Amino acid sequence: MGTGRTCIAGRDFSPRGNSDRDQSPDCGENSEQATKIAHYYYENINPTTRAEFQAVKEKIASQTKARTDFENTIPATLIMEDMSEPREAFVLKRGEYDKPGEKVERGVPAVFPPLPEGTPVNRLGLAKWLVDPANPLTSV
Repeated sequence: MGTGRTCIAGRDFSPRGNSDRDQSPDCGENSEQATKIAHYYYENINPTTRAEFQAVKEKIASQTKARTDFENTIPATLIMEDMSEPREAFVLKRGEYDKPGEKVERGVPAVFPPLPEGTPVNRLGLAKWLVDPANPLTSV
């Protein structure tokens, strides 16, 4: 009291202009709560720093909106990931979906080299196999 200082939760918020005002021994110990209060004060109350924070907040909001607008222009597909348990697949008689024939498994046709060991037997594995430099179908 009587020092003209404003201490909140151990932090000095007096407009003295000293570089050591944030950790003044007269205001008590520094803590996590005091740091949060100081951040709130500088971001929302202090007239000098509030304007700077407002400009940064507006720039962040503008960039976030631009990113969201861009992401909304990217077309989505119905297939975003493989199912955990793949559906059974069949050769269709005469191509008719309601006349399944012989059951088939995932893989490459027998006339081609097999997928490398450890490669997943899915679309990603097939894509990696197709562009692999060791694949005789695509090697130069």
